[in-house]
Amino acid sequence: MTHVRGLIPYLTVHDGAAAIEFYKGVLGARELARYTEGSGRLGHAELSFGGHLVHLADEYPEYGMRGPRAVGGVVGGISLTVDDADAVVAAAEKAGAKVLKPVQDEFHGDRAGRIQDPFGHVWSIRTPKVRVTDAQNRDLWNGLAPGNTSVTHASVDEVGYYTFAVPDVERGRRFYAAVFGWELSPAQQAGGDGYAHVENVRLPLGLTNDSKGVSPHLYYRVADIDEAIARVRANGGSAEPVWESRSGRGASCRDDQAVPFSLWEPAPGF
Repeated sequence: MTHVRGLIPYLTVHDGAAAIEFYKGVLGARELARYTEGSGRLGHAELSFGGHLVHLADEYPEYGMRGPRAVGGVVGGISLTVDDADAVVAAAEKAGAKVLKPVQDEFHGDRAGRIQDPFGHVWSIRTPKVRVTDAQNRDLWNGLAPGNTSVTHASVDEVGYYTFAVPDVERGRRFYAAVFGWELSPAQQAGGDGYAHVENVRLPLGLTNDSKGVSPHLYYRVADIDEAIARVRANGGSAEPVWESRSGRGASCRDDQAVPFSLWEPAPGF
């Protein structure tokens, strides 16, 4: 079986330099790298969308690389989660994008719309608004879709967040920003401990000065925290009462060998 270590969308466009400016100015991308030929043709560029990578290049017809305009369409698209889908779609339209589907509330809990950017690629722009469980999604889909419908969901829970401890969070912010290029939120108090969230990495993490716990401390992302707590306890572990915050519901736990970890049921948008 193939071991997948990463997946990066690669876009071909007719004007790479202009595309980079559009993606930066409208969709919030950050430019990481750009390789340009002496002729001015963009050979390769790397962009980060909140820590998620997208690569792009100008057309290379000699290698079969043509943009959507050249081939008369595009197959597939990219889904981009933002804080305000309405504002982003409006800004995109103002900057030359075509609105394919106006922003609206969807059955899966997101407010979403679809645009075609000036270079032919299609983007689904979405903002999570309401948490919808897998079971609710299944029922809603079965009610909307014609014919004999089918819905499946993977049941594996993965690490969704982690923190590691430093003696001084503010010093940690300065150090890791300078060394790794991390963009961190201002240091704040969270549950009595200093805390700063790292904004631009793929696996979300934070710095804390909590010296009582294990570092790093893992937060497992779950769809239903009450069901997850029941599984922990049924298998010999323990769980403290559920706490609630802006980012969702959580619980501090220990496995059957007393190793600490946390469960996290994210709020919409996290």
